[in-house]
Amino acid sequence: DMQVAVNRIKSQLPDDAQEPTILSIDMNASDAMTISVDTEENVDLVSLVEERLEPELKKISEVADLNISGGQQKYISVELIPEYAKQYGVDVSSLATAIASVNFTMPAGSAEYGNQKVNINSEVASENLNEIENIPITTSKGMVIHLSDVAIVQFNLEDAQSYSRYNGNENVSIGVAKKQLSSAVNLSTDVKKVVERLSEENPDLNIKVVYDSSESIKSSLLSVGQTLIVGI
Repeated sequence: DMQVAVNRIKSQLPDDAQEPTILSIDMNASDAMTISVDTEENVDLVSLVEERLEPELKKISEVADLNISGGQQKYISVELIPEYAKQYGVDVSSLATAIASVNFTMPAGSAEYGNQKVNINSEVASENLNEIENIPITTSKGMVIHLSDVAIVQFNLEDAQSYSRYNGNENVSIGVAKKQLSSAVNLSTDVKKVVERLSEENPDLNIKVVYDSSESIKSSLLSVGQTLIVGI
């Protein structure tokens, strides 16, 4: 029926309009809630959401999946300066080897946990610009220099894979899908409790529920109740 209705007005569409596509959507597969996260700080918002919020939301039993959209992740780029590299006698492969050597994992013994024996590893990783800039590099002439002597180390942003905005401001959206047999009302209650706690623990983030499917369910139930009362 929908296809027939669209075909009636196809001649009225602009000349450059593409062929209309009609799909059947399963509403149960759509997100039951949407959470908006933004901040005024100059930080990697996507990483903060993935590290601080996503694990806590996934602990909720009614949650089936989380869909994160918007934002751009930061990464540290190292750009070799050809003139300086030639002067010191270093190349890209030697820089890559030097950078890789400062991130390593080594055995640190073991510990007993109940009836199990757990191996413990110690990890060393450089995560800020200052540490990476000061990575030592041995030149072909036997000199020891720092990475910053032959390369530009800086933060860059990855290309955006999706865009999200709320009230005109760029944000990161978290779509919360519920399990098939779970109640949207119970999901809403549990998610709002977690959002309230996360907001207190992360005052630098503005976390807000912007869509809640349970509100329409509650409204429908209220309408049915009012109708019953009037009928009685």
